[in-house]
Amino acid sequence: MDHFDMSYELLDEKNSFKACVEANVKRVVYVSSAAALMMNPNWSKNQVIDESCWSDLEFCKRTETQAESEAFEFAKRTGIGLVSICPTMVFGPVLKQHTVNASTLALAKLLLKRVLSNGRTK
Repeated sequence: MDHFDMSYELLDEKNSFKACVEANVKRVVYVSSAAALMMNPNWSKNQVIDESCWSDLEFCKRTETQAESEAFEFAKRTGIGLVSICPTMVFGPVLKQHTVNASTLALAKLLLKRVLSNGRTK
């Protein structure tokens, strides 16, 4: 994702949260991605993933991690309750038709039987 796309996505998020404040919304359910939490090469295999864990920004796609982090900061500043759901796969219409997202790629590999029993791909 280039800088323009990332900035556009973060701006959309900020505008959505500002609209929530103006409308006196009490709680927001934020659908993020497991990529925002699980991508850190410094963690052991037994790392417990919770709300204190964030992916390494240099290791993964920055957008998910930065967007979710900023959502929590905004919620803290404004007093809006925030619940984040981080599914490992999401299927539905693809916004960017010229790229393949991680969930679609994982499903394709699974259907092509390129996924090993430990979850790694061939």
